[in-house]
Amino acid sequence: MREKQVLPVVVVGLTAALVAVIALWTLDRVSGPDQATAARMVR
Repeated sequence: MREKQVLPVVVVGLTAALVAVIALWTLDRVSGPDQATAARMVR
């Protein structure tokens, strides 16, 4: 039972991580270097 419950959690976790990386990369590309640096310092 546990193995079937672990797989969806791993898939969701990897998907969320991938989405986060794409979102951060897109924000870095869209915004200027100064804004990207400020965003990193705030977070």
